[in-house]
Amino acid sequence: MSSPCSVDAASHATHPALHLRDARDAHVVFEAVRLGVLPLITRRLTANEREQLVSGNVFVWEEAEHKQGGLERWTDGRRWSQSRMRGDYLFYEEKIETTPEEKEAKAARRARRTLDPFAAPPAPIRRQDRPSKPDGLTKQTYSTHVHTRRGESPRKWHIVAYFSGDDYTRLPVVENYEYLRNIRVPEGIFTSAKGNIARFGHVLEDADGHESSHAGMDYPEWPPSPWSPVSRGATTTDRPMSSSSSSSSSGAQRTPSHYSVGQPRPGSSSGALPRLSTVVPVGLLTPPSSPMYPTSPSGVPSNYQPLTAEDRRALSSFRLGL
Repeated sequence: MSSPCSVDAASHATHPALHLRDARDAHVVFEAVRLGVLPLITRRLTANEREQLVSGNVFVWEEAEHKQGGLERWTDGRRWSQSRMRGDYLFYEEKIETTPEEKEAKAARRARRTLDPFAAPPAPIRRQDRPSKPDGLTKQTYSTHVHTRRGESPRKWHIVAYFSGDDYTRLPVVENYEYLRNIRVPEGIFTSAKGNIARFGHVLEDADGHESSHAGMDYPEWPPSPWSPVSRGATTTDRPMSSSSSSSSSGAQRTPSHYSVGQPRPGSSSGALPRLSTVVPVGLLTPPSSPMYPTSPSGVPSNYQPLTAEDRRALSSFRLGL
C-alpha cells in the first residue's frame, strides 16, 4: 500500500478502505485532501454509488452552497439511528428500510388529516424504535474548520466513514498506507468545529430526506474510547469496541503543532476531546437571582432616602376622608 493509486478502486469515495480511530486520523485524511493526494467529494452520490457503499469507504466533503462548489448536506439514501457520541466521532447505526405497512400507515395518516385536520392521528414509528438492519453499516462522522489563507473565512469540511460489524479490525489504518503515513499535519490548519454539533446533525439525511438530529444527550454516559489518544499510544490494533457502541463528540480536538503518522502518539489526555457530559447545557447557563437593588443588613434598599417633612405634607394632601 505504497501508492494512492488504490484509491481508484472506488472513484466515488475519498478513500476505498480505511478505518479512522481518532481525530488525528481524520486530520491526516483532511490534509491529504488539502494537498490533492486524495479527492474532495463535490457532488452527491448517484443511486448506483449509494448501493455500492461498503465497509471501509471514507468520504470528505465541504459544506457550502451548491453554487459555491460544495454540498449543503450529505445523503446516502439509507435510514439511520439518532447520533451517539464516542471518542472523537458521532456514530449512526443503519436501520431497516420503510416497510409496506409503514408506507400504508403514512398514507392513511395523510388522508385522515385531510378529512379531519383536528383528529388525533396514531403515533408513527419513531426513529429510535426502528430495528437495526441485520448486517447493516455503521456511519462514523467528524467535522472541522479548514483555514487555507489568512484573512479568508475558514471552510467547513466533514468526513464520513462506513464500517460494518466487527470488520473494522481487518480494515487498514493510516499507517498501512505510505502516502498517508508520511503526511505531516501543520499547526493551525484544522480547528475544532465545537459549538456546531447541533448544526452538524442537520447536514445528514436519511432515505426519506428527514434530517438526522443529534441526540447524544438521550443516551447514558459512555466510558472513554479505547482507541482515543487518552488510552492509545503508538499501536495500530486498537479499534472500537463494537459497532453498536456508537458514538462521540464532534470536534473539540486541538490540532497539535506538527505530527507525523509514523511517530508514536502521546498517551496524554491533552489531545482528547471533552466529554459532552462535562459541557454545561446552554439552558442551565442562567444568571443567579439577585435583588434589583443592594440591601442593607436591615433589609431596606441601601439607596433609599427617608421622606422629608415636605414630602410627608404633600402625601397627606392626597388622603381622602372616609
